[in-house]
Amino acid sequence: MKKVLMVASVASMIDLFNMNNIQILQDLGYTVEVACNFQNGSITSGERVKSF
Repeated sequence: MKKVLMVASVASMIDLFNMNNIQILQDLGYTVEVACNFQNGSITSGERVKSF
């Protein structure tokens, strides 16, 4: 199984810049996990963060 860990400082970096990259990786058969600060410093809404 192919896996990727996407790392960012805050959730908004994933939301604003990496969602397309995550989708591409998933389409290529990768399991994608995300590590970032989901609690502080993000400009992404709380509802959107929960969906991650």
